[in-house]
Amino acid sequence: MEEKKFYCCEKCKSAYYCSPECQKYDWENGHKENCKRMHKLRKYNKKGTKYSEIYELEDATKKYNKSLKAAKKLNDHKNIAKAYRHLGEVQMKLGKFAEAQNYFDTSLKELSKEDHPRQHDVALIYDSMGDNYLKQAKLDLAHQKYELSLEIRQQLVGDKTLNDSKRDKFRDTHLLIAKSFFNLGCLYLRSRDIDMAKLMLAKCKRIQLKFLNEDHPDMASTYVKFALIYGTDQSFDGEVQVFYLKKALYITQTKFGENHPSVAEIYHNLAHAYHKLLEKDHYNCFRPNEQVELDSRGKKALKYYEKSIKIYINVLGENHPDVAFAYNSIGCFYGAVVKNYNKAIEYMHKAVQIEINAYGESHNEVGFSYINIGNFFLWQKEYRKALDYYEKACSILKIKLTTGLDGVLDPETIHICKLGILHRKKEQNRQKKIESNQAENASDHKKMEKKPEDLSNDWISILNNENAHDSNRKKKKKKNNKKKKKKKR
Repeated sequence: MEEKKFYCCEKCKSAYYCSPECQKYDWENGHKENCKRMHKLRKYNKKGTKYSEIYELEDATKKYNKSLKAAKKLNDHKNIAKAYRHLGEVQMKLGKFAEAQNYFDTSLKELSKEDHPRQHDVALIYDSMGDNYLKQAKLDLAHQKYELSLEIRQQLVGDKTLNDSKRDKFRDTHLLIAKSFFNLGCLYLRSRDIDMAKLMLAKCKRIQLKFLNEDHPDMASTYVKFALIYGTDQSFDGEVQVFYLKKALYITQTKFGENHPSVAEIYHNLAHAYHKLLEKDHYNCFRPNEQVELDSRGKKALKYYEKSIKIYINVLGENHPDVAFAYNSIGCFYGAVVKNYNKAIEYMHKAVQIEINAYGESHNEVGFSYINIGNFFLWQKEYRKALDYYEKACSILKIKLTTGLDGVLDPETIHICKLGILHRKKEQNRQKKIESNQAENASDHKKMEKKPEDLSNDWISILNNENAHDSNRKKKKKKNNKKKKKKKR
């Protein structure tokens, strides 16, 4: 049985007809006016997406608002929902996660007003919601949305596998399934479940390679995530990691140029790869507080970190969460590798301030930053300050000092801090006693000891006083004797 062929309006690309006669009838009965508006709406969406891709976010917002206005005039719930979703994605890129969530909720609400909402559009909204939660490290909520999106897409494809002869008909849906696997891979990477991350990204790559060339921009994102897997302790291979990242960098620079957040992300990951290689060779957190002279890998790491920060600030502004993430990384590099703890703490404080503004004071990201600051104070043997930051972190992360957090805060580190504080107190008390004894000895010594010249001067003055007193006494005696003689006469 042959499938029925539908005709699409060439101008607006939004109306479908069973025959040319049907199309002509609709044109004369209202589509002529609506077609112009739909054409404008599509144009605004297309330009908005282009601006959003190159992070011209102000221009993107203007175009999406025009698209929203046009869709409201047409009372087109599908395109109203689409405009709200795009506006939410712009807010998410700006780091305004609460505003983004409001747009996504409104988008889903508008789409539900359609008589028969396209499940494809619902899945796209779930994707955006998942991305928003992932950026806030709300992993359970992100996982829930990504799973819903994947389930919808798999139902749309049905039993049409990648080896099916008609797979090209479902090309776009298959690629969106690949996107769902990619999103889940990112989520598992964030939650440090490396085996599941590998599985999801392998599924994503397998689908992508069926339909895309190896130098497609979507492939670059997959290469970056594979590089992150090879950067973990379980699967560490520095050379493979750098290979994937340089491949991704070439593709991304070709599409977007140098001044783009995707390029900044790859620079950041390259810096971290060289950073990790250095740590593997030289890392010892209890080394003396002496700055280290960097070798070629260290210089590359520092160069890539600085490039990454510069691009993030230029494109996203100084108060964006991605800038905080970059500050965190370069702070760890200065602390763990260079041993310049003052510079490390300076970067970490900048990161904490941005995180508090973006997420709030009780967010886990703030807690992890406090742990890093605590480590830097510990390595300087500033035990009291280190323990203060560890206590703040434990309060935020809702963990006990005695148990710590696996892979992040070791209870032994807390024990070292407490011992260090006790030892420091004992040292201070001992020093106070020594200083007190020295002060007492010095005052006794002053009383007992006098300079020879001072002694001689004292004796001379005493003798002079005694001689003067004797001469006065003799004079008075003579006067008294004379008076007595006069009386007798």
